Formats: sequence, structure tokens, C-alpha cells
Amino acid sequence: MSFNIQHGRNHNLAGDVVDLPLMAKVIRDVSPLFVGLQEVYADQPSILSAMTGGSACFGRATIDEGKDYGNAVISHLPVLSCETIPIPDPVKRRYKGYYETRCVMKLSIDCKGKPVTLLVSHFGLNPDEHENAVNTVINIASACGGPVILMGDLNMRPGEAPLQRLASQFADAAKILNHEEWTFPSHCPDRRIDYFWYRDAAPVSIQAYKVVASDHLPLVAEFEV
Repeated sequence: MSFNIQHGRNHNLAGDVVDLPLMAKVIRDVSPLFVGLQEVYADQPSILSAMTGGSACFGRATIDEGKDYGNAVISHLPVLSCETIPIPDPVKRRYKGYYETRCVMKLSIDCKGKPVTLLVSHFGLNPDEHENAVNTVINIASACGGPVILMGDLNMRPGEAPLQRLASQFADAAKILNHEEWTFPSHCPDRRIDYFWYRDAAPVSIQAYKVVASDHLPLVAEFEV
């Protein structure tokens, strides 16, 4: 599962009401082996893992309101290694949009004796951030052997040029399976910006889990490796 939880904000309620039990319920209802989370504060993964089981890892991207902020993982598979790789900020900001430092979490997991690399990320909003994020992911993947699965909120729609550069290393699971569901905004989705891309694996299924909790619908995929 890939799930942008927007720090646990409940989008069924007015205001910024943090509701981690609701996010945990969504995860439990799907019961995935592995969850990549975006927009997470450093103290939240351990809370969510206590509610859902599995082991938790946090990848710091930046500081928000004085607290470490980034991506996280809850895994029911053995985690062999976990590292956080920064995505370089653009040297010069060429656009007027909001900029934020991002990262990629790189994990090696033991899938019934086979190591699989999982990459969890949340790309920026601007085209120059997209270019840096894609370059970072391609550099990581080119140094990895075996199956690699990239998941996350990539903040691009299908067909955008930086996203298509991922095709040099990966395939888009939803496109291959001809099942491209919209994931944002959760209450009335009108775009696909959450993805699973893969290499040396076989996608079996992919679907947006249609429940309003955060501002994104969770995206759930199954792979054979």
C-alpha cells in the first residue's frame, strides 16, 4: 500500500483534526504486507505500527513546525536494511510554486528468502523538483540488482515528461494492467498522482482503495517477485 496520510488529518471533519486511529483502521482493513506512507511526522510511525502491527521506519526529509517530517514505512516483512536518500533541492527555483525538501526511502526486504528493493517517496510540486526526484530514483535503481518497486505520491499526472523518464528503469503498474484509477482528492478524485512503478517483477493487481480518510486515496498493489 502507498498512502499519503497528510500527517493523519481526517478529511471527513472540518479543520486539521489529526486522527491516527482512522489511518490505522484503513491500513488494517487492507492488511498489506508493506505500507509506504507520505507526509508523516517522526513520532507517528511507531504509533501507527502499534495499532497495525509490523515494524516501523521513518525517513526524514525536512523539518515542519519544528518537527522532523517525511516518509515512513510499516512492514510485516523482515527489513534487511533501510536508508534515507535526500533529493537535492533545485539550485535555482525557477517557478513560483511551493518548494519543500524531499527524500527517497530505500529498503531491502526479505520476501520469502528473496531480497527486494522498495523505494518510498513523495516528490515535490514543481517541474525542477520533479527532475531532481526522477534523477535521484534512477540513480538509486541503476545501482540495485533484482526486483525494485517504487511507490508514492509523485505529484505528476501520467504523460508528464519527468515522469516518463522513469520508463528507462521501470514500468508503470497501473498502465501495464490497464487499471489507471484516480487517487486525488479523496472525496472526489480527478487525477492520478499516486503510483507503483516496478522492475524485474510482475504486477498482479492495482486499485485505489475507495475510502475517505486522508486527502489521498490509498493505492494498493500486488506483485509477484
